[in-house]
Amino acid sequence: TATGLWRVDLGGTTPSSSTGPSGGQAGGTDNYAHIEASNGFTGQNSTLTSVALSMPNGGFVQFYYHMYGAAMGTLYVDVYDGTWHNDQWHRTSQQQTSNSAPWTQA
Repeated sequence: TATGLWRVDLGGTTPSSSTGPSGGQAGGTDNYAHIEASNGFTGQNSTLTSVALSMPNGGFVQFYYHMYGAAMGTLYVDVYDGTWHNDQWHRTSQQQTSNSAPWTQA
């Protein structure tokens, strides 16, 4: 589920200029979730929650991220296993140098 400004796009670029990505991680036509923070939304918080994941034996999560834009904020990954474990992973500020730069795996 998504709250706040999260959107899911089927490939393509984000609506604003000088932000990214220019398409999905797997070649441009795959779905990806993003926040459109231009036009007065800078500085707001938003939450994207995944379905429950079964992780026997201490499994791990892998995902790709793309953070391009001059006013890029911070992306946090929190974990809930009956108790919240905040800031298990995070990146702050622009991580890619263009909207066409490759996505980064975490």
